[in-house]
Amino acid sequence: MGDGANQHKSFVGFRRMIGDETNPTFGIIVHDASKALHICEAADADTDWNVSADSHPSVYIHSATTPATEYVKIYTDATTAYIKCAGAVLNIDVPASGTQTFSANSGEEILILTATTSAVNEITITSAATTASPTIGATGSGANIGLKLIGKGTGILQVGGTTSWTANGTSGVLLTTMGPTAAGTNVAEWFTVQDANGSVRYIPAWGA
Repeated sequence: MGDGANQHKSFVGFRRMIGDETNPTFGIIVHDASKALHICEAADADTDWNVSADSHPSVYIHSATTPATEYVKIYTDATTAYIKCAGAVLNIDVPASGTQTFSANSGEEILILTATTSAVNEITITSAATTASPTIGATGSGANIGLKLIGKGTGILQVGGTTSWTANGTSGVLLTTMGPTAAGTNVAEWFTVQDANGSVRYIPAWGA
């Protein structure tokens, strides 16, 4: 008689899990060699997916148009969880005027995305190659789109990680001698910033 336990473990597919009899569940067991579960439509069941064997159990969800080259792969390596897109763009939809919250494992909020009904403008974050700078920009159908950075309450915007701000000269200078040409000599407003040490600094804005 064969080893029933080993035979049970070698079964690949949908089966009842017996690790905890007090809380029985069902699961999908992947093959030890490929460690992959592919989800596709029936017409593509015989497709050669042409992917290497995975080191950890992975789920592939294939498109119906070009299933071999367009799919989403989901897996974890015990350190990081991954959602990888091949031949497609990852798009996370939230309800119109809805909010999507991204949180840490312990529940702390990290990022909140809020949709606006009929929105046509958005923020695009673009990476950069060596020696170039990545950008956070306003994009959309409008010809001219502003970008707002808004603090909460009395909170102020901190720019950069510098430990100090360089002054113009080594001693106090009258602001009336520094105003740009034709911009007036009166400081109309002050931009408030904070350096990396938490010290508040002020940038003047001249007005007529």
